[in-house]
Amino acid sequence: MARLNTGEGRNVTITATGGFASDASTVATSAEGNHGGDISITAQSVQLSGGTLITANSKAPLVVTKLVLDQDGLPVEVEAVGDDGRSDGNAGNVTIISDSNVVMQNSSVTTEASQASGGSIEIGCIGHRNDPAGQQQSQHVVKGLGG
Repeated sequence: MARLNTGEGRNVTITATGGFASDASTVATSAEGNHGGDISITAQSVQLSGGTLITANSKAPLVVTKLVLDQDGLPVEVEAVGDDGRSDGNAGNVTIISDSNVVMQNSSVTTEASQASGGSIEIGCIGHRNDPAGQQQSQHVVKGLGG
């Protein structure tokens, strides 16, 4: 059985046991005919600088369809379901999680869908730092939802 290429973006996952640093580079997913892929970066520390761009995009319509022939040989429009069961043109989500810190200097994290909804962006610093007395914890999470 042949598989239909529904044009969905694939996911990008970056996991580092130490730090992750990106200077003047791009991490991206893009889809032309279905929903965009997700981007996930997880590391002890994250540093984005020098114009680094993290982006998940889709140029597909809100509802993605395809033409198939019915039993009489006439074309009919049906939802074009991707490998993950989705048939929307929404952009992918971006998640950046660090154990200690996330530093962004002259860099961007975006999601964009030209005909559907942008994905969500979550940047989290979920670290446990102890002061000399061992009593301090910190947790900071920034979330944005696409529209």
